[in-house]
Amino acid sequence: MPKTRLLLVDLSPFKEQILFLCLLAAEFLLCGLLAAWHRIPAGHDGSIYFASQYYFLNNTIACGEIPQWLPFMAQGMNAYWWYAMQGSLVQNLSLLGGSLFKGIPFLALFHGGIFVDTALFLVGTWFLAKRFFRSSEAAFFVAAASSGSLIWATQPCFNFHFIFAIPLILHFLHSFLETRRWRYFFLAGNLFTFQMVCNVSYFFLVTSLVIALYFLFYALLNRQEIREGFSSLTWGRPFWATALSLLAGLAGAYLLFKMGTATVAIHGSGRTADGTVTLATFLTYGGGQGWGRWIELAFGISPAMDYTLYLGIFSLPFAAMGLFHLNRKRLHFFILAATMLAFGMGTAVSTFFYHAWPAMKFYRHIGLTACFVKFFLCFLAGAGFDAACAQGSKGRPRLTGALCLLFFALLTPFLFRLADNPSGTLRLLENLYAGDLWEKHVPFLRENLLGLSLRRTAWFGLAGIFPAVLWLLPRFRRFARQAVLLVLLLHGLDLYSYKAFDALGKTIPLSNGQMELVRYQPLPYASRRTPLAGSADKRPHLFFQLPLLREITWMTQSFLFHDEAGSSLRIDYWERPLDRLMKAYWGQAWGDVTVHPAGLVRGRGLVFPSKHPAAGKASGTAEDKIQFFSQAYLFQSEEEAARKMTDPEYAGDILFLSHEERPLSLEREPPVWTDNLSLASNSRLAVPYRVTRFDSNHLEFTVTVPGGKPAWAFYSDVWHPFWKAKVNGRPVPVARANLAYK
Repeated sequence: MPKTRLLLVDLSPFKEQILFLCLLAAEFLLCGLLAAWHRIPAGHDGSIYFASQYYFLNNTIACGEIPQWLPFMAQGMNAYWWYAMQGSLVQNLSLLGGSLFKGIPFLALFHGGIFVDTALFLVGTWFLAKRFFRSSEAAFFVAAASSGSLIWATQPCFNFHFIFAIPLILHFLHSFLETRRWRYFFLAGNLFTFQMVCNVSYFFLVTSLVIALYFLFYALLNRQEIREGFSSLTWGRPFWATALSLLAGLAGAYLLFKMGTATVAIHGSGRTADGTVTLATFLTYGGGQGWGRWIELAFGISPAMDYTLYLGIFSLPFAAMGLFHLNRKRLHFFILAATMLAFGMGTAVSTFFYHAWPAMKFYRHIGLTACFVKFFLCFLAGAGFDAACAQGSKGRPRLTGALCLLFFALLTPFLFRLADNPSGTLRLLENLYAGDLWEKHVPFLRENLLGLSLRRTAWFGLAGIFPAVLWLLPRFRRFARQAVLLVLLLHGLDLYSYKAFDALGKTIPLSNGQMELVRYQPLPYASRRTPLAGSADKRPHLFFQLPLLREITWMTQSFLFHDEAGSSLRIDYWERPLDRLMKAYWGQAWGDVTVHPAGLVRGRGLVFPSKHPAAGKASGTAEDKIQFFSQAYLFQSEEEAARKMTDPEYAGDILFLSHEERPLSLEREPPVWTDNLSLASNSRLAVPYRVTRFDSNHLEFTVTVPGGKPAWAFYSDVWHPFWKAKVNGRPVPVARANLAYK
């Protein structure tokens, strides 16, 4: 008989790589399945992130340029703010690559971007954990708790991009302190700039605070190491090259956030006219400062859509153990977690940083800084797990076993009881969270996510008793290694099943017909603005068939390629010329930016004033957005123009130009309006035209004026100083017409 040979391969030298690749594979599998199943975010800020990424990439691929203007939002809006809000590494590469990515479906790029950014977070967390813990198992425990609880579907900004580059930044700065090589400081600085341009502009106020506090606490606890590191620094060419390049990057990011925004009217809830918030608003805006929300650490069911706090059923007992195994190298994790907890709770710490940290008055949502608390708690749990691994090889870990056993013994029966009574569970959690948990946030998840989450948590809670028993009983000490692997297996399954269920519950699949929504296509041009409600357009019809969560905001107008005068969706800001026009027709003090337009319905939408007949003509609802006039009249002040435009006699058939600081540079300047002229006169020209090109940055049309007479072309799109125009290839000036238009 032939001999059978058994080949055994010792994989222990590759243990660290295997553990890391398991986490990376789990993230890749989840993103790949979401892309393959055509799933998109079901609403809230996840829909904004998704819709804006589609719009920017679609215009870049279909039209060849990155959008600088958003014609479907509030009759035209500057695009730079929105560009920063939807940025990611893959998205930025896609925009720069343009047509090179034309053959890759949008959903593949979208979920691929989520995976790459998550991988960046995972790599940084792994390197940072390896720096402070002796075992690869502890690094796996921390990375799984951090990445497995990183939920993005409803809140990619605060719960994902708020923190995704921070671990690697911290790792590079540690490397800089150890090696004194400026290349690591260069990498950390550029990564910080990248994190800035992938987020809302005011996020960097908190991220810079977290990084500063991290190294402040670390330096205070490790003064000798820091002193030696700085004393041996060289300040030659590498320093100056690093400093100048980082300053250039930060300046570029600043210009991106500021460019073209001087004309923006801000009407966001709680903000003043200059974009800042009062101390009272800073301490309370958005809620989420209560202690009750931290019950999620045990239940894994979030009371909000903007953040999640669950970090695994095993993390709490190990975090408790970690408190007893902190040294000066790790103590800063606990101090920083406590500081950020106090900051996010609206305490005296919050008030201190509101006044002391530069520009912190521009930040809201202090409750959403909980993601940093959770992240540093994961490292506290890693300290406990690292100590457990060491004790498992040396002797009986009484403290670990006692904590684990006590925690799971108390929690498991309670969770089983909850799993058998979903209705009672719902009422209990609503009482604990002090809010209408599911009715307000995620109503259609009541059955599937609640039941799955509780039964899953109960099962893993029960399973968690066994490693505790193995560690507690001396006669099972020889199985400590197997117990560690079992905990890691259950820990990973717990967190990634949590993450998968959350992703499936907060995303929705597109049918074959609805895939039209994410196909690359040219932007359609609508000759007039129409209400979104009852629209006959295909895209809105397909979109609103989806079971969406909560409110949808005005960025969705661009995703739907729909142009309306006001906004049927929640809206918070728009260009200042439109603000003045609406206030003039609402009879308000239109020059005061602190006054909200009468048509603004907070959190719901914006009603455009339509009682005056001229408003409908100028806004492109009663007339085409492209209009022609034989004559235009210049006003010396916008106040005078506003009075004439709102006069009952004015029928909207005269073109009014606002006086600008710079002349129009025409061969023949338009006449100045005088009171002997009639507001009821009509200088409109009924001239046929044909639009030959329309996209985010261009409008081209052909027209022939009878008799070759001079004429004015009016475009009902909000005026902005960056716009340029040509007629037959010859540059011509763009004037502000009827207070708000081109």
